[in-house]
Amino acid sequence: MRHIPRLPFRKGSFLRRRANALLRETSGTTTIITALAIPVLIGLAGLGTEAGYAYMKHSALQSTAGLAAISAANAVMYGAVSGATDAKAITAAMGYQDRQDGITVTVNSPPLSGPYTTTVGAIEVIVSRQQQPLLMSLFRKTDYTITGRSVSKAGKLGTGNGCAIALERSLASFFSSGTMSLTMSGCDAYVNSSDPKAATLSNNSTVNLASLNIVGNISGSLTTGTVKVNQTPIANPYADLSVGTTGRRRRRSRSRGERRRPRPIRCPQPRPPR
Repeated sequence: MRHIPRLPFRKGSFLRRRANALLRETSGTTTIITALAIPVLIGLAGLGTEAGYAYMKHSALQSTAGLAAISAANAVMYGAVSGATDAKAITAAMGYQDRQDGITVTVNSPPLSGPYTTTVGAIEVIVSRQQQPLLMSLFRKTDYTITGRSVSKAGKLGTGNGCAIALERSLASFFSSGTMSLTMSGCDAYVNSSDPKAATLSNNSTVNLASLNIVGNISGSLTTGTVKVNQTPIANPYADLSVGTTGRRRRRSRSRGERRRPRPIRCPQPRPPR
């Protein structure tokens, strides 16, 4: 039972009767509660939309930082000093130009944080941007920062840095003929074939590698690089991957002389006369 407070009016007076009627009145409360809740609901919707937009921007920055870190590590592996130029070129190609439109691209080697701060060849790429609040501007007036960070490590040249692998075990599988020119000075190539001419290089071609490791033997010679023959086959790095199947439906193959099964002919049923 609702408690109605005592009123400072004389019992039975007009003012007391009107005051009691007003206290007992309950119509319109839903409208008042709704009016008070609408600003709260709009604010929550704005925060949710803003958070989703910021997450989408963060994913894009994270992907860009990852590609830039890999590119910088490869550049360092092949002789660059820091890889910063390559990293910033990748971010610019992805639409994030350093020091433009609130974008900042930072390259640190070694990284300033994380488990690779003392690792030689580790490169940290941080891509950040200043984001102006949209629907959240009711609660925050200043810009906030969205950041993507990635770390990549450059391999050491000449010690198993395989970048080209021929997995064929019996036939010749590494060829260079004519005026072909191949330059991968920091690459260790591996040929698993045991053929006496597993690697066949013509005199007119140019092949520059760090090393060419062959299970069998070679016909010809590298322009630059070390050739190692009678090596142990390298393990297949893709052995744990499964080959996907296409969505096409395969047709059943028929042996010669097998006749195709005729399809039944459907004749229309005659309609009864009216």
